[in-house]
Amino acid sequence: MLTILCIDNDQQCLTQLRHDLQLLFTEAFAISTATDLQQADLFLSQQYTQVALILCSQKLISANPLSIWQNEKYQAIRKIIYAREATAEQLVDSINIAQCNYFLALPYHTKVLQKIINAQIIDYNKSIINKCSNRLQSSDNSGKDEVILKQTESKLSHQFQEKFLDYSLYSDSNYPI
Repeated sequence: MLTILCIDNDQQCLTQLRHDLQLLFTEAFAISTATDLQQADLFLSQQYTQVALILCSQKLISANPLSIWQNEKYQAIRKIIYAREATAEQLVDSINIAQCNYFLALPYHTKVLQKIINAQIIDYNKSIINKCSNRLQSSDNSGKDEVILKQTESKLSHQFQEKFLDYSLYSDSNYPI
């Protein structure tokens, strides 16, 4: 069974979130909690293959941005960060540092939270399927990789050149192409 991990140092908020998630996803997910990023990191190090989604308070991101958020092992896990009041700087940090997939403003409505989580789980499943598919393709195409890469590179350079030329037409730059 996949797990949703909730991280918050406010015990009342964590209890309410856990309660709401258990009502919404009783049979679909296990709901686990952590009161700080160290607990969450320990939990993830032991069971990261079972965790599909992390819900985390924005306060904890600011406190320790380089912990679990940038670990390559946890890339497939979807991350929702929530806050009561968020500044533009907090939103930027949540996206750039914590690499969150969704930012949720509190208070939330349970039906809205359910839709957000459902969408994130669909994205999680897609990323896992793509990862497995890529592994299968790489093992099946061991001799064909070089040809595929050359074709992709030629398409990319052509697309880049078109976009660059389009940009330069509208640019204020004085530099010639």
